[in-house]
Amino acid sequence: MKYFKIYNLRLLAVAVFLSLAVVACEEDAVDPTGDFTYAVSSDNTLSVSFEASGADADAVSWDFGDGETSTSIRPVHAYTVGGDYTVVLTLFGGSGSSPAVITKMVSLVNSPIPQFGTEVEYLTVSFSNTSTYGVSYSWDFGDGETSTDENPVHSYAESGGYNVTLTATGVEGSIPVSVTETVSVAEGTIAVLNGDFTLPGTADIIQNWDTNSEYGDIPGWTSEGDQYDCGVLLYSTDGAVADNGTEYFGKLRHTDGPLYNLTDHVIAEGESFRLSLDLCDLYWGAASYRLYYNTGDGIRHIIASNDVEPWVDAGNSTGWVSYELMVDAPEESVGARLGVEVETIGTELSGMIQPEMVGQVWIM
Repeated sequence: MKYFKIYNLRLLAVAVFLSLAVVACEEDAVDPTGDFTYAVSSDNTLSVSFEASGADADAVSWDFGDGETSTSIRPVHAYTVGGDYTVVLTLFGGSGSSPAVITKMVSLVNSPIPQFGTEVEYLTVSFSNTSTYGVSYSWDFGDGETSTDENPVHSYAESGGYNVTLTATGVEGSIPVSVTETVSVAEGTIAVLNGDFTLPGTADIIQNWDTNSEYGDIPGWTSEGDQYDCGVLLYSTDGAVADNGTEYFGKLRHTDGPLYNLTDHVIAEGESFRLSLDLCDLYWGAASYRLYYNTGDGIRHIIASNDVEPWVDAGNSTGWVSYELMVDAPEESVGARLGVEVETIGTELSGMIQPEMVGQVWIM
């Protein structure tokens, strides 16, 4: 009996000790505390770096407010679109502790996404701005010219490839973004019927410009006034007029009036033109070459003209001289057809138009 009592006392002591130990552990549990900071990237307004701080925490959990989560202490999260996001950080402590929950609102803005398309017509480019989140725009056309228009139209002076840069600026807090693309432009040739004077090409000497000629009308070209010893002829390679010549040219006397050719090209807004031709003066005198437009009223409305002295320019001799005429299409010419005109000025003057040059009316 004595032995039994001692055994019971020992069991009771152990039970009390265990009970005291459990109570002590529950009283020692400490809840975690903490906070978090965040910073938006200077290169990407949708990229955010988060950092948790605190005490008595064994683990963390993030809810970024867009359906994405993380368990990293210092996560970097990229949002897909700007807006207000409720970010929740949960800090977990030891067993028996209550987690700490920190909630903050993170506001992000969209930086612009620059994009553009082009419509090229010869040397003129119409730019179509398809950027998103942009408020203002700046263009660098790659030729030293710039614009702040949203959808500019730009004309280049020369053919070639140009690196065009569009910079889009967004709302406050966003980052300006640029995009660069290469735009290629080129001059285009307007077809001038019989611009090289090879038609009708049935004889060595084909005189007269109109239907009174024994060879019929000379396609494309019309001359005003009386005509004498003129029209399409052949000349030899040394430039001398000859019945057995090898190249065609158009001969025009001062008594013939202007020689003109109306093309099928319909003038569009913003176009510019360059007329290239060679002239040869058989005597002493001058010549005038022009670009005109015809609205259908039968009147040749002169866009621009240039008076020259091929004899003098050739060193007081009979020789070919190259000329050009550059002009912007006036507003009133838009929708009309473009034409070329040449006229001799003075007495005893014949003008010769070098083949394959008249007809090179370039759109710029």
